[in-house]
Amino acid sequence: MICTGLNIPLYSTNAQITYDSCDRQSNDHKWTGACKSVLKSMVVFPNLDIQICCGIALSSIPEFSIGSLNENDLLSILKKGNQDLIVNWLALEGPASILNFVRLKEPNLKFPEHFVSSCHVCNELFTRDDVRNVLRKYAQERSEALLIMRGTLDWISDYSVPN
Repeated sequence: MICTGLNIPLYSTNAQITYDSCDRQSNDHKWTGACKSVLKSMVVFPNLDIQICCGIALSSIPEFSIGSLNENDLLSILKKGNQDLIVNWLALEGPASILNFVRLKEPNLKFPEHFVSSCHVCNELFTRDDVRNVLRKYAQERSEALLIMRGTLDWISDYSVPN
């Protein structure tokens, strides 16, 4: 077998996933920590919808759509995205934090043993109805801590950037 890189499985909840030997390597360092893409590498679709990252399977994840240039200007859309709980959670702590939170709240949910990237984790989290239900029910519990983190970072950047 010739392996040129890791594969990110894209699938619906009914699909069977198999991992080849290349995907079984330990890649925890590639999917833990804050997401480096969210609100930095966005996508503007031909219909002028804007989504928060350039990751995989975006059109199937409604939470990643933060607005449309048909309805608002880019600055308004970015402000909305910067105020969103899930967007801030991804930007500040990353999808691994969300995965750990979901596992804590619903320990019976099954997840793959291995992930190959943060995009793989996001796809696993946000394309599953069972995970989305957990987040709808409990995610607000993280809002205060994330708001404090975000406020601190905004305050620091306001005072550390010369006028």
